[in-house]
Amino acid sequence: NPTLATLITCVVMGVIGLLTTSLLYNRRLVKAIDELQAETARANDNFQVSFGAIDRMLERVGFDQLANQPGMEKVREELLADAVQLYSSLLLTQGAETTLDSTAENKHSEYSLKARCQYANALSKLGQIQSLLGQKELARTNLEKAISIQEKNATQHPYRLDFVHALAMSCVNLGRVDQKPSQFQKAIDLLRPIKDTYPSCRANLASALNQFAIPLLPEQREAIQLEVLDLAKLSIADAPDDPNVRLLLGQVLHNLGLLYHRTGRQDEASEFSKNALEQFESLVTTHEGVLEYQNSLAESLAVIASIRFLQNQWEDGKQSMDRSASIRQLLVSRYPKIPSLREMLSQNYQTHAGFLIQSQQMEPAIELARKGVEIAQQLNQESPCSQTRFFLAASQTILATALGGNHQESEAIEVGQIACDAYEELLDNADRDQEIEAGVAFLNHTNMLRMGFTDEALRLGDRAVELLSNAYEIDPTRTDIRSHLFNANGARAQTLEALQRYGEAADAWEKTIELSSLKAEPSLEISLAICLARSGRNEQAQSKATSLEIHQELDGTSLYNLACVYGILCKVAPSQAVLEANRGSALRLLNCPTTIAFLREEANFHQFKIDADLDYLREDPRLQTLIMILTSKE
Repeated sequence: NPTLATLITCVVMGVIGLLTTSLLYNRRLVKAIDELQAETARANDNFQVSFGAIDRMLERVGFDQLANQPGMEKVREELLADAVQLYSSLLLTQGAETTLDSTAENKHSEYSLKARCQYANALSKLGQIQSLLGQKELARTNLEKAISIQEKNATQHPYRLDFVHALAMSCVNLGRVDQKPSQFQKAIDLLRPIKDTYPSCRANLASALNQFAIPLLPEQREAIQLEVLDLAKLSIADAPDDPNVRLLLGQVLHNLGLLYHRTGRQDEASEFSKNALEQFESLVTTHEGVLEYQNSLAESLAVIASIRFLQNQWEDGKQSMDRSASIRQLLVSRYPKIPSLREMLSQNYQTHAGFLIQSQQMEPAIELARKGVEIAQQLNQESPCSQTRFFLAASQTILATALGGNHQESEAIEVGQIACDAYEELLDNADRDQEIEAGVAFLNHTNMLRMGFTDEALRLGDRAVELLSNAYEIDPTRTDIRSHLFNANGARAQTLEALQRYGEAADAWEKTIELSSLKAEPSLEISLAICLARSGRNEQAQSKATSLEIHQELDGTSLYNLACVYGILCKVAPSQAVLEANRGSALRLLNCPTTIAFLREEANFHQFKIDADLDYLREDPRLQTLIMILTSKE
């Protein structure tokens, strides 16, 4: 059938044409797909190349490379900032930041994930360096960005323990910037569960625990730092040649030594501090020039010096403190742009000055204290904030104390007032240690003002007792706080005596005696007895005087003052018999050979002749005979 044949031919030809067109289209499509895949591969390869280039750049600006090259801190910061910018651009180019919630496991997402991780790591490193340079706000911003990315990565990939570890370390770095225990706690909660399955995190868990323990009470701090010590030893077993693990061991030994030093356990403090010093000495010997090792050695030497001073080993203490200062001076000259190094040098001067004040070496104490103030002033001018102002006020307090001890009262009052005014403004935002510093400053200024400005001295004394009492209530194991509070109550008692408020003075003396490190200090008990007698609490005064006379071995000063207690009681004796008994006790004490030796000193003899407390004895022949003995050349 010609028609049918023609139709079939047309259909076949049409099919052939359709197949030909389809095959041509498919070939074009395949070619286009191949080209797209090739372009994608090239893009990903380029991404990898770029990514690798940034990695290599980061290796050159890491803490282990340029970290110990003096003057390179700013260069490292700028290079890291460039790396962060490059990562950000790559992520935007690849669309990685828009796929943070993607669960697709393809090549593209793997590159994006890797880039995000490195981007976050770069932000974290940048934050570390900015913190080192004192740029706290910039450091906080970059670390918070890093944590935000790392939290998403760790949540989406919980099996990646390296992601968890990176997040924890960024939290530690942010905690160091903000000094907030919550960030250290977060890092600890992340690292504790993986410390056995991911042993390389042990050292960083120990570091987080070490930081977390610092503001805690001694009992809590000791338990945590002993755990840190165990972790450090495990870490050394894992990596015996890793100097950073050795550094960690030295730091925890140092912190335990400092803890025992503050709580009065000096033998244990000395042992731990000695072991810490050995670790730092070894690190400095084998890794000469590393900033962190040198700085740790200087800090260890300063603590050992403080222990030696408290043990009255003044020469050993001075040698350790001088060596610590020499190391810090060298570090400051090498790294002038790191504020914390200058701050630690200033602290070194202040600590040394404080011990020189205790040993009555006022001239060298003033010299060191002035150096400490000069550095603190520079730091406050460069970066004025509450922290630098607190630090400056603390250094001024040391200087004022040294000046007062050297009888330079006018300058001492001027410097001390500046420090107290600063503390008054800053106390609303103070932490516990800063409140203690303020209490000590108020106490020292109280002692300076008491002779001429008793009302202001009492106000500051009350403030000192309040601040130090609060601190001691929170942490009664701190022997240094107890000592400061003891002195503050004693100063307050003396001020109240100067204001003739003897009843309140007696109460203050009782609190002072409660805080005394000795079972019974006769001079304090006698001061209490005098105030009891002057405030009309005669029975208590009589009982106290009798007890002191019977049970104490007293020096000349104490015997004289106890005689004055009996002299005051003579004025209020309820009967002639009591009057004669008190007069006899007073004269017996005054005629003791020890008292006579005391009264032979010109100033003491002058006071004796005009002392109103002894008026009821003036007409007694026994007193006249004593005066003749004292005025004789023999």
